[in-house]
Amino acid sequence: MADDTTPPSLPFATLVHMITIRLNSENFLLWRKQVTSLLQNQNLFHIVDGSVEPPSPILDSIPNPRFAQWQAQDRNVTSLLLSSLTEEALSETLSADTARDIWNALHTAYASRSKARELRLRDELQLMRRGSISVTEYGKKFRTICDQLAAIGAPIANDDKVHWFLRGLGPSYANFSTGQLDQVPLPRFTDILCKVESHAIFQASLEEPTPSQPAAFYVNNQPRSSGNQSSRSGNRGHSHDGSNGGNRGNSNGGSRQRRNNSGRRNTYVPRCQICREQGHYAKKCHVRWDRSSESANLAQAFVASCSVDTSNQSDWYMDTGAGRRNVQMQ
Repeated sequence: MADDTTPPSLPFATLVHMITIRLNSENFLLWRKQVTSLLQNQNLFHIVDGSVEPPSPILDSIPNPRFAQWQAQDRNVTSLLLSSLTEEALSETLSADTARDIWNALHTAYASRSKARELRLRDELQLMRRGSISVTEYGKKFRTICDQLAAIGAPIANDDKVHWFLRGLGPSYANFSTGQLDQVPLPRFTDILCKVESHAIFQASLEEPTPSQPAAFYVNNQPRSSGNQSSRSGNRGHSHDGSNGGNRGNSNGGSRQRRNNSGRRNTYVPRCQICREQGHYAKKCHVRWDRSSESANLAQAFVASCSVDTSNQSDWYMDTGAGRRNVQMQ
């Protein structure tokens, strides 16, 4: 039994500053733990718990000095308790006169309320699911509730936190969760948070990247003759050289161009609308009746018309067949 005559080892002004928590409706358990520890350390807890009855004020018809000492201690504890309350909590102690009355009034007002909040937070923690939010956001929400429970003096054990957190990740993390739960002992909750975020980043790196542009659009950086040369290389009886402009084409087109150039210096050199070569018209194009090359040229013409390269846009046309009809009319 504590000696009620033992004076506190620290002055009252120092004790006031040692209580860092001000009681409100959400932190009663934490406040009670701090105040109880301080009063027990100073041999003053018997003032509030009722384990020691106050001495009689009168002893043998004279004032009892022990009662005066107890009364001084009660006043100090009363002031200590009141200084640690918020206005909300202070309103619960208006009818209390002694430190014990204040202690009991606060217990009546907040103990049951804090227990109900503890149970509600625990249920919320167990039922939490990640859903469509990111792993990082889910971890923050889960940890916030754990901190709230710790703040009211009801911390969650590490194994429970790990189990509930992994269960809430969902089926997409089933393999990861199973691997963590199989470890003995279970990892710390803080380690689980780091591991699951790293796992989410690794999963994202395995997914196929989404194309930034539609497949039909591309920049044609290759020489225009490269596609046609490959399709025309197997044609019979036609010669091609590697020079640019009007020197390309079949032998008939090349000889016609040379004859025209010898007669008139500024003679117009036709360009075929089918194979895109100079020196002949479409009606005499050797590719005209080549079905295997026609589909390739149509595909190339379509891609070229959709190209984002606008520097030579005027040189490219969609082959709709209208060009062939215009040439035949000529």
